[in-house]
Amino acid sequence: MTESEKKLEQMLKDFEKANPDAGKALRKLVDETPALKGNLLSSIEKGTLERIEPTPAGIPPNIPGFYTSKEETLPSGEKLKANSIYISTTELIDAGKDPKIANNMRMIMTHESEHALNKDSILKADKAFEDKLLAIAKGPSPHDYTSVLAEKGKSDRLREATDQIGGFNAVAAYVFKENPGATQAQLYQKLYDSCPEMEPYFNVKGTPPKATYELKDGLTLGKDGQLALTPPDVKEKNIEAMGKYFYDARPYQEQYGTRDLVRALKTELDTQTAEAAKNPSYTPPEVRVNLKELGLQHLSPHLPSGITDTSSSPYIRGSAQEPQPALREGHERTHLHALDGHGVGTRDSGGFKVDPSLSELLKAMNDPNSNPVSMREALANFAKQPDIQHIRQEGAREYVQQEAQKVQETAKPQPAQEAPAQETPARKVSGM
Repeated sequence: MTESEKKLEQMLKDFEKANPDAGKALRKLVDETPALKGNLLSSIEKGTLERIEPTPAGIPPNIPGFYTSKEETLPSGEKLKANSIYISTTELIDAGKDPKIANNMRMIMTHESEHALNKDSILKADKAFEDKLLAIAKGPSPHDYTSVLAEKGKSDRLREATDQIGGFNAVAAYVFKENPGATQAQLYQKLYDSCPEMEPYFNVKGTPPKATYELKDGLTLGKDGQLALTPPDVKEKNIEAMGKYFYDARPYQEQYGTRDLVRALKTELDTQTAEAAKNPSYTPPEVRVNLKELGLQHLSPHLPSGITDTSSSPYIRGSAQEPQPALREGHERTHLHALDGHGVGTRDSGGFKVDPSLSELLKAMNDPNSNPVSMREALANFAKQPDIQHIRQEGAREYVQQEAQKVQETAKPQPAQEAPAQETPARKVSGM
């Protein structure tokens, strides 16, 4: 037994000792999922995974699991340890009873283990992003952050899509092993039926029991039943398709894009503050961002003073172009306090400053691998948008219940003709 294997075994023993039923389910998932086990062992060897622990009491019970790269303090005051995978004991116990939830957890845990495995490269990319933000903030006016933020968005999309392929393939390998000799049509149905997280990647024609299943455009399985990673052109198409059906279909861009926008504004703020302290006659630069290009156009009415949205009909907050409150009222109700309401105010010198009420959000945004829990807390206060509540950390149980109801409604006999082929709706919950 290698040192990494000994450490993993001890982690599983410790988890099971404190949580017998959940621990047995966890061990079973690890033993049944070679990709997950391999990622855990490699992460332990690299030093990016030091513990596997149950989610603490301060974590909402419907969050299946997440990886933390750094130590964090939750709004409740509870501490999260660095280099840790936290897993819901409730979800694990349910996974021990329900194969669909087990496969959901198999996918989620494998995806999170990919984050642990790739921690160093993620931090390196994030440092490069910070350097680019600082270069703009210290450069000549105007300071346009659009291209850097767009590039970061593409990087986030690539990482999440690639890691989700790892989760998909972990479930696919299990299904393939459990169904030797299955035809392609049978395998597609088995994959679709394995768990709710698999459904977004298939088109369904007709209704059970005569329904047929096909992989969505751009996705290709290899002979092993997994999304192919060779040759390079097929791998590239699979990653792009996963980006469409996973990343784009969920509010990832809103979550990550908002985080990165705030980091850009904080960098600009810090630089302006430092320059103003050195030079009393300092004139703030023009600061620009094209929110429409970033998929964040709904934040435009909430940009702080001194920031120009260069999308169609841009205006500068605090200027004559700013829409009157009556014209913005409906949007405010939907996207309450998206930026200005959480502390980005004005500064006498014409720039902008951070109000103390923004500190919680900025703290969560500061860590490039800020864990999903603190991010959820910050975004809940930051945007007050219903969609934010449906990011990937939502629990599998509620999701299964919702989808079961949809299946019952879909399965009702259709009068006169067979239902046409249709795209499976994008999932707004669980996932990675």
